[in-house]
Amino acid sequence: KFGLDFHTNSYLLKFHQFNAAQRDSDHVHDGNGFLLQHVKFTNIFEKSIQSVDSSVNIPYWDFTIDTALGNNKPYMSFVFTESVYGTISMPVSYNRGFVYANDPVESAAIPNGRWQQLQAEFNTELESLKFGYGYMRAPWSMNPSPYISRFAKESTSSLPSCGNHYDLLRQYDSLMDFFFKSSYSAHATVHGLTGSMYGCDVLDPMVKSGYILDAAAASKLCAGWPFIMKEFYRKAFLTPKKDCVLDEKNLKKSECGFDCSASGFKKIATYFPAHYSEDIDIKMPDVGEFWANFTCTGDGYKIYPGDHIESASPADPSFWVIHPTLERLLHAKLMSGGFSDESWATNAKTQFVCNYALCVSDETDAMDYYSTCCDGHFEDSKLLNAISGNRYDYFGPTNGEVLAATDPRSSEYSMPYIYDSFEWAHCDGTISDITSFLKKASKTNMDKERV
Repeated sequence: KFGLDFHTNSYLLKFHQFNAAQRDSDHVHDGNGFLLQHVKFTNIFEKSIQSVDSSVNIPYWDFTIDTALGNNKPYMSFVFTESVYGTISMPVSYNRGFVYANDPVESAAIPNGRWQQLQAEFNTELESLKFGYGYMRAPWSMNPSPYISRFAKESTSSLPSCGNHYDLLRQYDSLMDFFFKSSYSAHATVHGLTGSMYGCDVLDPMVKSGYILDAAAASKLCAGWPFIMKEFYRKAFLTPKKDCVLDEKNLKKSECGFDCSASGFKKIATYFPAHYSEDIDIKMPDVGEFWANFTCTGDGYKIYPGDHIESASPADPSFWVIHPTLERLLHAKLMSGGFSDESWATNAKTQFVCNYALCVSDETDAMDYYSTCCDGHFEDSKLLNAISGNRYDYFGPTNGEVLAATDPRSSEYSMPYIYDSFEWAHCDGTISDITSFLKKASKTNMDKERV
């Protein structure tokens, strides 16, 4: 009806999940390909909506404006109001967040607006990534809610600020450093604060028994728990269970979890004391085995993230206005002189390419520097092909082709859009005056060209 460029959000969700949830590595995050891989997703989405209405384009959310106004949490932003992406529901205790003692997991659904009670999609096609209750969610997430979940919780983190974006532009004069760092302080807290966590009170008994040092340590451990589970999944310490059954009368009583091999159990038992000595009491008897039991056969699976975090984040419609903001920073950097080093890293063993250059083999679970570990993060990388479902089949343009297409200095610029402005008035006059920095960098570059 709308032509070949039209695709549903389900199509794009499937692509993002297929690329971000593979066991060996994340092929669109945690590496040099992050920004350009997301430009690809944005372009597919934009062409799709324009095939329905050619006058429409994707807006970008400059969250540094919110931070400058004091609206430093997602729920404070106009973006999360009923007329835009729906408000963010509040738990009984914002300080504790959504917990088993107070909050039904389904109460974190989008409460109003166009996407009110938007349902989570089931994974009906990507068989190799079908885990837990069958939803299109991160393999390490055992969230049983049928709805897209936003788990608001008090946090010392805030939305990215003028300072975060100023630092990204000023500190990184290598293209690879800029690409990699753009995924962290300049943007990551948007996802983290919008999604957050459910079930931190699962850790309360460990505080009382002394296995966790105090309540602050428990809160810190909980905030990072899904990322710990992700690491264990990637290191093949554990495997998420499949075909878990929902308790539809009381979702909080639904049971799922992880399976750990004998070697995986031992590695987890070693991992916790080695990495979390600031949060857990490593002098407790059998402390490593305690945490391995909690992870592998206990209630570790009952802490899980909201949908905005990681592999299935496009399930939340607010996902789409985040990454164009980073592309705008890239345009500004390129137009004001670019980078002193615009070469691509080519050897993942000797240069930084991605966080998982040393990855697990699909066949043997052995870790090595396989040539495919950092797929997605090289200049010639494409997206993994979610249509074929073959991890070793690739789709679309390369990162290098997309960079040329979105580089405003290039004769090959071919994006169907331009940004409305490259001014950050809300940062003017501060120590993070982005507009003045870019003007100075542009003048310096022009002076060099004259010499």
